[in-house]
Amino acid sequence: MIDNLDFKNDYNPLIFYQRTYDFLKNEKELTENVLEWLYCNYSNIALDALNIIDKFKVKKVISESNQILYVIKNNKIEKFICLPDVHYCSCDKFIKQVIIQEKENMCEHLLSAVIAEKIPLKIKEINLSNEEFAKLLMSI
Repeated sequence: MIDNLDFKNDYNPLIFYQRTYDFLKNEKELTENVLEWLYCNYSNIALDALNIIDKFKVKKVISESNQILYVIKNNKIEKFICLPDVHYCSCDKFIKQVIIQEKENMCEHLLSAVIAEKIPLKIKEINLSNEEFAKLLMSI
């Protein structure tokens, strides 16, 4: 199935992201073929995303009403909020290269949030009240 996924032929950053997101979400696990596909299509950020996951820097935050966001910590002290369902990360790279310049369709933080779902032992879940969750969202 992976061999038939040639998303770049009709390249539009948002469409490419959505197809990638749907593809990864539907994969049951992170197989060698999926990793190879990620590297071929995201060679510039795939290793960074996997490194973020490997160092346990992905936190999945779930509200009482089942809303989900991810908090990703980089190598410094910065934390970014990612919302994969709506194609958003609060990092500068996402704003500049994805939204403004349309050079990329996602950053390594967003990719790490999507991939981390396939490696449950590498992701920490945090449950918040709806009020706490809203405050976190407003801090973006």
